[in-house]
Amino acid sequence: MCSENLNPIRPRRRRVLWRVLGMLPIVVLPLMAAGTVQYFTDQANSRRIAVADIDALGSDVNQATATVLWAIAARQSEAAVTPTLQPTLTDIDGDIAALAGQGAGDTRLAAVARSATAFVASLRGAVGQLDTGAAVATDDPRVQAEGAQYSQLITLIDSAVTALTADANQAEVISEVSIWASILAASGVLVIVFWRGERRRRREAVGRAHRETLEESERTFRLMFEKNPLPMWTIDPRTLAFVSVNDAAVETYGYSREQLASMTFTDLQADSTDGAAAAVLAGPYPSAGVGRLLVAGGGTVDAEMVVDEMETRGRLVHLVVARDVTEQLHLEEELRRRAFHDPLTGLANRALFADRFEHAQAMRARDDRGLAVITLDLDGFKAINDTLGHHVGDEVIREVGRRLEAGTRSQDTVARMGGDEFAVVVENAGIETAVQLTGRLLATVNGPFDSTGGVVEIRASAGVAQVVTAQTAWDAALQQSDIAMYVAKAKGKGGFHVYQPGMRSQVLERLEVSADLQHAMRSGEISLHYQPIVATSGAPRVDHLEALVRWQHPTRGMVSPMSFIPIAEETGAIVELGAWILRSACEQVAQWRAEGNEVTVNVNVSGCQLREPGFAAMVAGVLQRTGVPAAHLILELTETAVVQDIAAARRTLSELRDMGVRVALDDFGAGYSSLAYLRELPLDVVKIDRAFVSSLHDASQRVMVETIVRLLEALHVGIVAEGVETAEQLEQVRSLGIDHYQGYYFSRPQPARDVLLVQPRGEAAAERRETTRARAYAA
Repeated sequence: MCSENLNPIRPRRRRVLWRVLGMLPIVVLPLMAAGTVQYFTDQANSRRIAVADIDALGSDVNQATATVLWAIAARQSEAAVTPTLQPTLTDIDGDIAALAGQGAGDTRLAAVARSATAFVASLRGAVGQLDTGAAVATDDPRVQAEGAQYSQLITLIDSAVTALTADANQAEVISEVSIWASILAASGVLVIVFWRGERRRRREAVGRAHRETLEESERTFRLMFEKNPLPMWTIDPRTLAFVSVNDAAVETYGYSREQLASMTFTDLQADSTDGAAAAVLAGPYPSAGVGRLLVAGGGTVDAEMVVDEMETRGRLVHLVVARDVTEQLHLEEELRRRAFHDPLTGLANRALFADRFEHAQAMRARDDRGLAVITLDLDGFKAINDTLGHHVGDEVIREVGRRLEAGTRSQDTVARMGGDEFAVVVENAGIETAVQLTGRLLATVNGPFDSTGGVVEIRASAGVAQVVTAQTAWDAALQQSDIAMYVAKAKGKGGFHVYQPGMRSQVLERLEVSADLQHAMRSGEISLHYQPIVATSGAPRVDHLEALVRWQHPTRGMVSPMSFIPIAEETGAIVELGAWILRSACEQVAQWRAEGNEVTVNVNVSGCQLREPGFAAMVAGVLQRTGVPAAHLILELTETAVVQDIAAARRTLSELRDMGVRVALDDFGAGYSSLAYLRELPLDVVKIDRAFVSSLHDASQRVMVETIVRLLEALHVGIVAEGVETAEQLEQVRSLGIDHYQGYYFSRPQPARDVLLVQPRGEAAAERRETTRARAYAA
């Protein structure tokens, strides 16, 4: 490339020389073709002339021979023949001279000339003998000799004519062939010349285009290099020194061009032990990689670099293009974190839980130290969301996550599985260790939490499942711990249970009951029975009833409320069921009032219903639609229904009392038995639990009940004794000053059509009831 630039004249001279040499065939070939054609044309013409001369010679010989033969036959004298014969002989001499001139080098023409000369001499001799007057016979040897010469001459003439004619024709053919051959050769040469010229022009055009492309490419590269928004630089592959840098590199990394000129690519690496940045320079090219590079003044940039080799201005360099991927890597890391972590708590999610479980199972193949799964679910979390709001619920979930992490070991994995359910993978632990850990976790989780919505009492139930084999899948282990947790909730919330074979069937039974309950509310299998609440003094009359739900299952028979009510509370179906009970009871009261019976009805309300937003409005709507006065409705709640959030319960109950609805506390003493509730809650009636009534014969129990009665009287709260089953219990209740009672002693729960018919009269009626009741128990 350098020699061409120093002496550009030589290539031009060579090109001119080749063009001249290429034009020579165009000039020489026509000349050669013309000479060849001329030569063969001359040959043909000379042969044609010779043929004409021989033909003339033959004609003259024939004429001379005929003249001599006639003179011999007529016995003419030489003088008489000569005038006629001499011109012919002269012509023959001329013909022989012409043949002799043309026949130089041609044996055929020379033979004809010699034979003709000899024959003419014979004719002259024959004419000379005419003057002798001697007769000449045809059989004369001289005549015969002349005849032989004549025949030989004619034969030579014919042979020469034939041969010369053939030569003339051949020369003409060769001449024509030469013409076409020269034309074709000249055309071929022209084609070759033009083809070579075209090819040369194309090569020159390609060369020009290539040079222009290179020049344009160089200009484009320079423009793209300098103005590219991505940092770019070229590096010496041996020293890693910077050869050139663009504006974006200077702006991004903060080094001036002068600083970079004295630096190497290694100086930009944030960590000398990290070879990621330098590895991309090792090839093969093009290569790509991500490295961390230093920024002037401190700080680093994660750069994705693409490196390729290139030659510029006769020098081999490495071209490096760097793209800042710091934010992208942070985003990818965040996406990975979100893919395996719960966004609310930061704990592992279901996917990471499964991964850690499978990893623990794989480790057990080498060293089986035991594996267990704990499932933990908050009790009453829906009420927290519904009453305090979802933001408080989120605070509770985060707090539970923190408490679980604080209570677990470093090798354990705490995961939020969704909602208020958590799970723990307990590695390297047998069932005893897992049980102990579960107890510690519940002790850590259960307790008050000071949220933005106030103090929230957090309680949770848990289930523990030991992973028996290394082939157990994570979802199977989780299902077992879930089953154990459901059993723990069913037996009493706030505790835990260990999974045992057979539990699954029990849980499935509960799930079937839950599904059947949903169907029962729509198909009429659910009905209400009513149990009277009567005064302890005066003539008893049925005007105060408690509505009790009953379920007549088509295959299970009569299902106890103790079996399906807890299931309904766990599944949330109690809200729909409670609304149906309230609506049906009020519709029945409206019917009784239409029949002239003024009846007050007690309806049980669960804690789930009480925590439902708009519960008071729903009660008001039912009363309005049925036309039942609010004073004829008493809502019964248990202590456990209000203990989770007393403040919220107080607000709802106050709203109900403002409407005229009375409130009763049911089963007092069966729950927390806190007398503080009697002052904190707006109550109209307290129903003392049957456990106190059945133990009134015990002096200490009687003193306790008497104290409660005196306190309730001081608070002006009505009292109902539950579970009165004997006349003795009734007398003890009366002696304590309790004004109402409820129990089998007076009446069992009855269908609506029968309950108002229970109207006993005096002690005899009571005795009859006792007898009937004893028979019923005996049966």
